Amino acid sequence: MFNLERGDHMKKLVNSLIGLLLSTIIIICSVSFNPIEIKAATPEVQIVAEYTYPINNNHIIHFIVVHSNSTSALYLSSNSIAYDAAGNIIGAGTGDGSVIRSGHDELIREDITDLPSVPALYNTQISYKVLKHSEDAAASVIIQPTVVNDKIVVTCTNAGTLDAKYFEVTALFFKNGQLIDYYEKYINDAEDQLKAGSTLSGDLYCTNGEFDNYLIYSQGIRY
Repeated sequence: MFNLERGDHMKKLVNSLIGLLLSTIIIICSVSFNPIEIKAATPEVQIVAEYTYPINNNHIIHFIVVHSNSTSALYLSSNSIAYDAAGNIIGAGTGDGSVIRSGHDELIREDITDLPSVPALYNTQISYKVLKHSEDAAASVIIQPTVVNDKIVVTCTNAGTLDAKYFEVTALFFKNGQLIDYYEKYINDAEDQLKAGSTLSGDLYCTNGEFDNYLIYSQGIRY
């Protein structure tokens, strides 16, 4: 009789534990289904803005603006998971090649393809490495933008003492606060350089109508 009562008590205890475990599992699953924006939380870098530009129905560009608090030039990389409005994972993207100098903002581009819809949210993480043998060329390049109808003419002067290699300028065009277009262009000579003391220019076009605001980012390596 004692054993039966003890057995019943143990069964009730086990059933209670199983029920608690199942409840816990359900809670964990429901939390993991809702995306949480993951941002770079290191003292050196932080994400300050993100923009989505649809190329077509299943291809978007995810632009990430990163600010550097580091005292050194950094080489940036990114990794993002894309979610739809219901919290389902629909794609992933990576970006690299961006060099950022201390106290400035830089742009990272991620191409995300084979999407069933335009993402509503991203989980993004930023990684970096300190550049020891090269520096960000943008630190010594003065950019003067001039808006001419549907384009921006950028005049770039390398005011430093070292040549800039692969100097690239990117413009983001906005209308009523929405990103409507972008344009990327290398401002280099025949040797892929913006040499010290030289000035080169280029046109950055907005092909999707009139814009009322724009942002310009630049990067490159100097030796």
